[in-house]
Amino acid sequence: MNRALRYSIRDGPSWIIDIGAPGPDRGLGGKYLIVGPDYTGPLPEGGYFVARSKTNLALYAARAYLVDNDPKPAVENVKRNLKIYAYSPGFDDDGPFAQIEHG
Repeated sequence: MNRALRYSIRDGPSWIIDIGAPGPDRGLGGKYLIVGPDYTGPLPEGGYFVARSKTNLALYAARAYLVDNDPKPAVENVKRNLKIYAYSPGFDDDGPFAQIEHG
């Protein structure tokens, strides 16, 4: 994961957790689990940075920096490293949950 990338997850106006250099993984890459306010099921005991959203809607916002005034390396880095999955106990990372919308 590129340490220059900056990410934040929010649920409307409220901050949930930072990802990347300012987050708990310090930009070295990590798995994050965001659960809703009413989730009472089991949570993994390791391997994830777990955060709880105050709502059932979470927004992932990212800022990637240009390399020599070119956005392509930043776009490729996000495409290569960002993976979003639904959580269920025992989940094993075999396939993406969400389609990334480009716009």
